[in-house]
Amino acid sequence: MIAVWCSSNAGSIRSLHLICLAFAGLLAGPARAQVNVPEGFEIVTFDRSPSLKVIPRINNCGQIVYQDRNGDWDIMMYDNGRTVNVTDNDNWEGHAEINDLGDLIFTRGEGRNEPTTLYLRIDGQEILFDENPGGFLGYVSNNAGHIAWSRGISRSCPGASSISYLWDGQRTIQISPTELYDQGEAINEFDQVSYMHTDFCADPWVGDIRLYSNGETIILPTQETRPVGTTINDRGQVVWNTARGLEIWNGRRTSLLVEGNLASARINNRGDVYFARWDDGRSFWQPWLSIPSHNGRELHRLFEGDGHHGDGDVNDWGEVTWVSWDQMPANETQMWLMRRIRTADSEFDDDVDLADAGALANCMTGPGRVDRLCDCRFLDLDHDGDVDLGDFARFQNAFRAP
Repeated sequence: MIAVWCSSNAGSIRSLHLICLAFAGLLAGPARAQVNVPEGFEIVTFDRSPSLKVIPRINNCGQIVYQDRNGDWDIMMYDNGRTVNVTDNDNWEGHAEINDLGDLIFTRGEGRNEPTTLYLRIDGQEILFDENPGGFLGYVSNNAGHIAWSRGISRSCPGASSISYLWDGQRTIQISPTELYDQGEAINEFDQVSYMHTDFCADPWVGDIRLYSNGETIILPTQETRPVGTTINDRGQVVWNTARGLEIWNGRRTSLLVEGNLASARINNRGDVYFARWDDGRSFWQPWLSIPSHNGRELHRLFEGDGHHGDGDVNDWGEVTWVSWDQMPANETQMWLMRRIRTADSEFDDDVDLADAGALANCMTGPGRVDRLCDCRFLDLDHDGDVDLGDFARFQNAFRAP
């Protein structure tokens, strides 16, 4: 992997993505700004090739899944320095979502046919979850294995429609009406589900953002008539994109989070929000991060240069992944990761002490790459996929007794 910058002080889903980017691209962009990587993080690239890559998702163990069109559409997984093809076949796989257990949910179409089956991948085994000739417009699972998804009914106007559902581990619940388009589901650990409810047959099209919680569905307040995208965290905060920028609902009211020409927002449980922002000067999308602070919010630009930087995600450790491409159609795409710099401070409390020594002892794997280091990856100080004596030697150099 190649370090780029660092701050080291201590299917239908694709269609929805393109709708969001195209909609945001109609708006005015912000002024130029310099790269400002948050303290304690560095940015690396981990995949670079001519094939098109889209929709990266990262979990709290640092595992990243994304869709790669290398001949056909496959699902790739990056895990602590190693990238593997999870679905190495001749079928068309839709994008994947991943939870903290490493379980995947994704769609599949036989051969080059559009995906019409929904699969779970648990402990390496694939399980057929649902089939629908109309395809799927959204799907995601939480760490309990509960699933929110939408089934397409009709793509033609009048009457274009889809329905959103929730599987709570015991039963399937229909959470949206049968008319209009419901898609882009997001779910938190409390089975709250946010989604888009859109009338694409109206001219111009209109819609709203809805939240299902404890058996009830509410329409989230906004003055805009064409909100797109939705993302939710365990605090019940919901973020979506509008003509004026990103809006956030905090459980009581809606406010403007970031103003401008924005897209591809994702929020973590700390309230960090990744988004893509249009740079008028360069005519490219660029990656940004909004972080809560004592004075409100800090804005961090993660890249400045040519190339579109779009879809991305942020986990609860503040690590960010996103994809970039040089032009459309893409001649080269890259996968990016803003990761924490590994200093032997396993708690990131600005010291390396006995607590970190205890964590190192519990994380020792011996030599040889292992899968799913998860939180122990921060003690893999030489980035070789294990925690062994080489990491212990580096830890000794960083240790400071109280």
